[in-house]
Amino acid sequence: MSRTKEPAKIEALYGAALSLVMKNGLTGLKMADVAKLAGMATGTIYLYFDKKEVLVNQLYTKLKKMELDYLLKDAAPDEGFFVRFKIIWTNYLMFNYMHPEIMIFFEQTYRSPILQEESMKTSDEFSQILGGILETARQQHIIVDCGVEVIFAQLMGAVHELVKYHIDQNITLTEAHQAQYFEMAWGSIRR
Repeated sequence: MSRTKEPAKIEALYGAALSLVMKNGLTGLKMADVAKLAGMATGTIYLYFDKKEVLVNQLYTKLKKMELDYLLKDAAPDEGFFVRFKIIWTNYLMFNYMHPEIMIFFEQTYRSPILQEESMKTSDEFSQILGGILETARQQHIIVDCGVEVIFAQLMGAVHELVKYHIDQNITLTEAHQAQYFEMAWGSIRR
């Protein structure tokens, strides 16, 4: 008889895995440590995830979907590019600021061989939606005429470094900071 997987236990294991990746990195992630931090016996984790790769891939997919939903909230497709871009960019900044452990997890896993093709599809969906918005603006001569991948990397990299700066320096990210950083981001891509 198969046991029903308890959603609360799955979430506890996900939370523990995120904390441990933030603390020790992806290579330092051990299933026994995840179980212990989640308050479970080591054997229990294997009822939910038969190996570390499964845990990491399922968590990655879940978090990418969560991130994309957050980024697109309040960004109506019929809005003009500037309004939509500002909403999405600000959402991206705030998502990473509110969830630095997720940002670090993505950085650790994205280029890791641990990610399977199915998980990468979730990441591709994220890139296709946001890249499509940027590509349309590029074609309409609203933003600089260079590869969307370059624009995407520049915008995301800057957000990550700003978030790390605020966390490392223990500086609260205020609305004034958000406005200033958005102006910097917009200034870096506008025509």
